Amino acid sequence: MELVLKWSEGVQGIDGLVESVTNAAQNIEGALHDFFGHYIFEVFKTVGYQGVLDTHGFEKAESMAGQIRDFIDAKIGALEASRALSSVDWNGTAGAVIVDGIVADTIAIFGEEQP
Repeated sequence: MELVLKWSEGVQGIDGLVESVTNAAQNIEGALHDFFGHYIFEVFKTVGYQGVLDTHGFEKAESMAGQIRDFIDAKIGALEASRALSSVDWNGTAGAVIVDGIVADTIAIFGEEQP
């Protein structure tokens, strides 16, 4: 849903939405980057967000959401530097390892006490 909202931002009517989504689809690597960024953030919220809440409290955790998204985005960007996202078998072991690794890194950075 968030991607549809992003792709529909500023467009006029259904024709504008069709054009926007078509443009996104023509850049499959960018679309995959956006999709997996959102997906990994949602996985993090499911498995790691409670640790952030416990460590930092609700208000601080909520204010960190942008930083967490940026961190995940940077991790995906680093992956893209070494391979095309479209070459990853996201339904298989390789995809699971990538998602689990980024989620674990995110928990390690944002879910632990800061000195």
